[in-house]
Amino acid sequence: MMIQQMPEEFVPVLTMLHRVSQENYEALRDAVDVLGQPAGIAEFADLASGSGDVSIEEAQALLSMMLSTLARADVGDLDLDELVDQMAATDSLGLGGDEREDLALRIKGLIDHRSTQVLHKSLALMREHQRIFLDTRIVTDIRPVFGGDVSEELDAVVLSHSLKIDFIEEGRRRRFDVVLDQSDLQVMQSAVERAIEKAASLRQTLESADIANFTLEA
Repeated sequence: MMIQQMPEEFVPVLTMLHRVSQENYEALRDAVDVLGQPAGIAEFADLASGSGDVSIEEAQALLSMMLSTLARADVGDLDLDELVDQMAATDSLGLGGDEREDLALRIKGLIDHRSTQVLHKSLALMREHQRIFLDTRIVTDIRPVFGGDVSEELDAVVLSHSLKIDFIEEGRRRRFDVVLDQSDLQVMQSAVERAIEKAASLRQTLESADIANFTLEA
């Protein structure tokens, strides 16, 4: 297997994972259970930092490392166990043979967890689109209308709205603009409200069936 260079931002979180006691590591394993739930990402950070030995920031970085490692394995079609072994053996950590093995087992214990796998695959499916929404805003514009001489008083104004949508496409941030009038805004409002109602109804059905459901902001 080709040697994979480990991202430098992984070093602090792996150092933390190596230094925590076995008891606190077991607490991290228990916290991973909530990742299979819709609000699991936020809950994981709270539970993982409950002992006081791991900060919320470290818990968030740990989850990012877990998901990033799974994504690297998928994108590069890599053997996950070998990739983790290489991460634990990186020189930046300065660990000996037994310490490397122990750290690798800890990493595998977290990312092999069913809830971690479910979250990773759910996020991957949601991002399997050509364009991913980032942000939006509507700019309202008033333009004067002069019927004759522009030195005279204006005769009317045109009120328009410009919808600006920022999105990611092929790894780059892009923007789409479209002009709207008042009726267009009402059509958009109706469509958004209907989508929210449908999502709420579907979530209720899924929760009744004890099936986790995820959104990109989860």
